[in-house]
This record gives sequence, structure tokens and C-alpha cells, in this order.
Amino acid sequence: MKTSPSYSAIYFLLFSIISISGTAQDSRKETEPIYEAVNLSANGFIVGTEKGISYFNSDGSLRWSGAREIEAGDIIASPDGSVVYDMNYFDTGGVIVVGSGKRKGPQYITRYDANGNSTRLEINIDQGFGKNIQAFYCNERYLFSLVTRNGNETNDKKKGDEKLILHRYSNTDFSYKQIALDLPNVSADENSTFWSLIGQSSKGVYLLSKSINLIDNKITFNVVTIDDDGKVVETLTLRPALNSKFLRPAINTEYLTKLRKTTNFLVLQNMESYWPLVGSNSGKAETMTNGSYGHLLYDAQSQSFFAYGLLGRTEKKSEGFYVIKIDRSGKELWRLEEIGSKQLLGESHFVNYPLYARKSILLNSLPNGKQIVSLSFRDTRYLYEIDNAKVTATERLQGVFIYENSANYLFSQPPLKSQQYIKTQKLLEDRNTSTQQLLTPEAEVLLVKTKKKGEILVFKNK
Repeated sequence: MKTSPSYSAIYFLLFSIISISGTAQDSRKETEPIYEAVNLSANGFIVGTEKGISYFNSDGSLRWSGAREIEAGDIIASPDGSVVYDMNYFDTGGVIVVGSGKRKGPQYITRYDANGNSTRLEINIDQGFGKNIQAFYCNERYLFSLVTRNGNETNDKKKGDEKLILHRYSNTDFSYKQIALDLPNVSADENSTFWSLIGQSSKGVYLLSKSINLIDNKITFNVVTIDDDGKVVETLTLRPALNSKFLRPAINTEYLTKLRKTTNFLVLQNMESYWPLVGSNSGKAETMTNGSYGHLLYDAQSQSFFAYGLLGRTEKKSEGFYVIKIDRSGKELWRLEEIGSKQLLGESHFVNYPLYARKSILLNSLPNGKQIVSLSFRDTRYLYEIDNAKVTATERLQGVFIYENSANYLFSQPPLKSQQYIKTQKLLEDRNTSTQQLLTPEAEVLLVKTKKKGEILVFKNK
């Protein structure tokens, strides 16, 4: 291991309090171009720019700020915020690129401690940083990499014999250990998915494998919890059957990009609804596997699971969605099976074309206990606010630029302050601007991103 001297520097923030266009923010900070953000809820949020990383408390006040030693990478953090990693390295073989390109020579990542002091760490590509990576995550003790042994996680004939390897690094001295996980084998067929990371709690991390029976219209979620030593400490089987409705396919929007924007860990490959290219060299078409017929995530805020996906009253048409809240013991807390409005049912690309319309679904949980479901297809999004199994607000967005800019859009009724600002400033319609909302128990945070600069707007909860 090689390290460089630790240092911390406040380097790019300009702080002022202003009011714009009738929607007052409590603070506004101008930055270099914003690359990414991680929301740790009550433990604050982290923003990465072109040249630095800044950690803010949940009320928007600055905790620490440090310059990036190498260049921008993907950020992961422990749930308590005590350690932050900048995954700014490259695989020289070009198999997986976590940074922005390939680079020869020694490879490094950067670790920041609770005070923002940084340490440059040399890594070995063959020890959890090279081929077949599933995910990175960390806690207050370790940095972890989940890697498949042979890279057969998407091969229907070979995935039954595939194994997951856990690579673990100490947050103190970066000492290394490799652990072979003893997980149940998955079925070697198209109706099962390999193990994927879906959440993190104080007990460990949750891994999911799904089994789908389209003939009987049933889905089974098999969940295991592994601790820091790679041991299975809990197993859970969930079978949330729908009431006289059919499961319908939709890709999980979170995995269209390698970084899960709503969480503090990094997913590089996920089997929930793997979307490969199929066909001959003369023409390829996108398709979804059977894993797209239902999804499950663990929500650390409510300490519960959410099963969700599309549904229909026939097996050929998508007509709405379902959300089922389940506690950690497997007990169902509530469910919503929502048939869409007349307007949604009139959208032929949603109802009739599951594959080529890029139909997708995303679920977000808000600090107030509500959920936001986003249904997307072509250039259209339907948003639903859910409060204790009831739809309390809806919104329809349409247009190429609006569709692209609203990937992280959150709304509520009464309106969120950040939501009002986005609408007042017409940011969704701006082809040169993108936004991201981070909601904490104390504030709403709006990130405004352009190629030349970034802005961090904080609207405190009164």
C-alpha cells in the first residue's frame, strides 16, 4: 500500500443568501461543474465536482471540503458518513472503467475521513477492482467489492454454478482479505436472476435473487443478508402475489446508469432487469429478461422492503403499477395496486409496447414517509405520490429535454420548494441544464448542473 500525506482544503465554494423569482432559498453555493451527489439523509449529503468533494450537514451547512487528488471518480460512502471513497481508478485492460478513461501505470483510489483528510491508496486490479465487478459499498470499518468468479452471471446455462467473491479492505490500514460467499445456487434458466445488491443496513447488506413463473403469474424474491465477514446471517423469502392482475415487464430505471443515484453505494452490474442487445450484426434490438417482471429494494430510512413493478388486467397489456411495503421479517404492511387514469391507458406505447418504448419504473422514498413512483416510456413520464397505500398526487411530463432532465425529479403535494423553483425557472425545459433533488430531514437541496458550472441551492424546512 502506498499513501500520500493527508490534507484538506476548502477550495471552491462561494456562499451567499439570495432570493430568486419568488422562491426563496436559504443558501446558494456556486461550484465547478457538478458530477454527482450522494444523499445520506440525516447524516448529510456529499457533492462531487470536477476538482473536489464537499460534505454538507443535513441542514446544508458545510462540514468539510477537499480537493480531488487525481481526478473525478464515482463516490461511495459509509451510511454514517465517517468515510468517503472517490473511486477514481481505471482498469488498464479496459474491461471496467470507473473513472473517465483508461490510464497506464499504478492505480489509485482516494479515501476521506470524517474530517475530510484524504489518503491516496494504491490498488491491485486483480483484488476486486478488475473484471466481473457487481458492486462497491462500504461501512465505518471496511470497503467492499462484490465480484463474480467467472463472469457468468447473465449466462442462463452457466449462472447456476457462478459464485460471488467478497473483497474486503480495512478503512484504517487498507489491509486486504478475500472471502468466497456461501450463497444458495440460482437456477440455470431464463426465469431466475443472479444475486444483486439491493440495500444496506446495520446488519449488513441485502442480496437478491428472483424467480419468475409467468405461467402461474408469480414472482419469488429470495433475500440473504451478509455481514462484514461474508457470512449469511439472515434469509428471507417473499412471494407478493397480485390480486387478479398480471405482472408486466419494466426495467428498473436506477440501473440504466452504473451509479445508483439515490444511494450511497455503487452498482456496476445488476440482474434485476438486465437489458442486453440481441440479434444479428445486421440489426440489434433491445430486450428485457424475465427479471424485469418485478423489483425489490431495501429502504434504509423506513427499514423496510418495497416490492414494485407494472401490472395489467390481462397478460398482454400494461395498465398500472403496484407497490407493496414489507417489514424486515417479511410481514406485509400495506399494498397499492393502481390501475392508471384514462389518460395513461390511452398511451399506446405504455400499454402495448413493453420493449421498444424503453418502458421503465423507479421508486423513491421521501423523508416524510411518502413514496414517488415514476413510470417512463419514450419521451413521457407519469409521476405518482403515494402516502400509506394511497395516491395523493400525480403529474405528467412530456418532451425530449423534459424527459431527459426529469430523471431525478421529485414532486409532492403541497409542492416541494425545490419543485417550485424548478418549475419557476423552467429548468426541465433547458437542454443545457440538468437538476437533482436531495431531500434530508432538515432541508431540500437542489443541484443545478451545466457543463461550465454548478449551483447548490438549499431550502430549509421551516
